[in-house]
Amino acid sequence: MIENLKNTNLLFVEDDAIFRKQYTYIFRSFFSQVFEASNALEGLEHFQTQSIQCIISDIVMSDMNGIEFIQEIRKVDQKIPIIVFSSHPTQKYLLESIKLNLTSFLIKPVSFVNIKTVLELCVLKMIDEQLLKIKICDDTEYSPVTKILTTSNQNFALTKKESLLLELLIKNRSKLVTRESIERRVYFNQEMSDSALKNLILKLRKKISANVIINVPGHGFLLQ
Repeated sequence: MIENLKNTNLLFVEDDAIFRKQYTYIFRSFFSQVFEASNALEGLEHFQTQSIQCIISDIVMSDMNGIEFIQEIRKVDQKIPIIVFSSHPTQKYLLESIKLNLTSFLIKPVSFVNIKTVLELCVLKMIDEQLLKIKICDDTEYSPVTKILTTSNQNFALTKKESLLLELLIKNRSKLVTRESIERRVYFNQEMSDSALKNLILKLRKKISANVIINVPGHGFLLQ
């Protein structure tokens, strides 16, 4: 799931130069590009001039603190995933952050395991908000916004049921999606025959260049 960040960028706002350098190095292994800002005003300048897709920000900074910075972001963008790193988890900051629809609030120092965990949450947030092109396999991507599946040489506009099924499999990637779940989430509890499901899976498989939709006989399907 986290590999989907390879096509996205990050704005990292942190006034501690050493901490910023160390963590920027880590973030570059996940994102295609990392924009660094040493304070909130620099961060706002990046946000206004670049198409920023994810934000990680410190809280305590000079000129404008992280809460004020995020409040400015939320005036124009309610959907972008925002993570806060802080050495000062005071009750005031925690209460104010609740109103800002944060993806996560982490206490410094932040472990590599915790970074991976919150970045996974960012991916899920982007998928839910339809902000992300999702890698299905090496040469196939899917856009939840346009409902288009793109292979190395062709674009496929998915039908409503095809897109609902693919998005259900993506959200549960590598996990079993039961027949009952498909009936509930794709057919909205209307009767779903075995032949209808088989036909839907077949059509979707034909549009994906690799055989990544796996049948688990008697149980359901999973996306590798």
